[in-house]
Amino acid sequence: MSSGSEAVDLAMMLSRAYTGNFDVLSLRNSYHGLLSTPMGVTGLNTCKQNIAGGFGVRHCMNPDMYRGMFAGDPQAPDKYARDVRDVIQFSTPGKVAAFIFEPVMMVGGLHPLPKDYLPKACQYVREAGGLIISDEVQTGQARSGTHFWACEGYGVQPDIIVTGKGLSNSLPVGAVIMKREIAESMAHKVFFSTFGGNPAVCAASIEVLKILKEEATMSHIKRMSDLFLESFIRIQQTYPSIIGDVRGLGLLLALDVVKDPGTKEPDRESAQKLLTLIRQRGVVMTTGGLGKNVLRASPTYAITPQDIKDTENAILESMETLYGKPQ
Repeated sequence: MSSGSEAVDLAMMLSRAYTGNFDVLSLRNSYHGLLSTPMGVTGLNTCKQNIAGGFGVRHCMNPDMYRGMFAGDPQAPDKYARDVRDVIQFSTPGKVAAFIFEPVMMVGGLHPLPKDYLPKACQYVREAGGLIISDEVQTGQARSGTHFWACEGYGVQPDIIVTGKGLSNSLPVGAVIMKREIAESMAHKVFFSTFGGNPAVCAASIEVLKILKEEATMSHIKRMSDLFLESFIRIQQTYPSIIGDVRGLGLLLALDVVKDPGTKEPDRESAQKLLTLIRQRGVVMTTGGLGKNVLRASPTYAITPQDIKDTENAILESMETLYGKPQ
């Protein structure tokens, strides 16, 4: 394949061909690509064109532990998982083809799924005959710092994994990883990808895998992600009325900019101003979330402690420029 979106499209097709079921479960607030089928399973209005799509897709509740319906409830993961069961019971024929999820909802504001949520949700899906699809386009290739695929950290073994340009260090590639029996469910029909298997891209992907395996990359990512999280927590402690939440997984970290930490109302305007000020100081971040108020960091694996310190200084200087000195 040539992109993560193509990989998601193929994974959906495989799940339907293998199971003989049609309905696919996804999550509100999720992002899976902008082609027609991936757009259908995406759960953000900002990523959906006003066209027909999403046939047979059922969106389950976003298991948001910060702003969600059950935020702050110790039983929240179980309650969110039961919504998957309820959607199967009330919005499908009782059988489904698949459940697709991102271990960390990236475009939706960098929300890691709750640890205890996935095993239970996946159990309900398997009981309904569905496959488990982990969308690792942005979370795979060791970015979590603890596992090569982020879903492994949740104790879940998916039936299909999809990934994209992270596999090739940004060259156009998509990959669908599955058991042979699932792949062979499409063997009786013609299928090919025009640019799939491009030799140059495959060579780059192989080298990336070698480096990840041979250069102790995982342990470095873990050390740097711990330092980065500590840095972001210091930023929140310095401006507690501005940064409502710090969250992330590995080298995927976010600062949630709010108008009031009590109401958790997103502050899009301030986040966009901060983004510009931070970039002027030489640090590239992006915004995410439906309100575009979440500052996201997903740095290169070659990041150093000094890079993290420079990033912290750039953010704090930008916040002082915008808000004044901390109280």
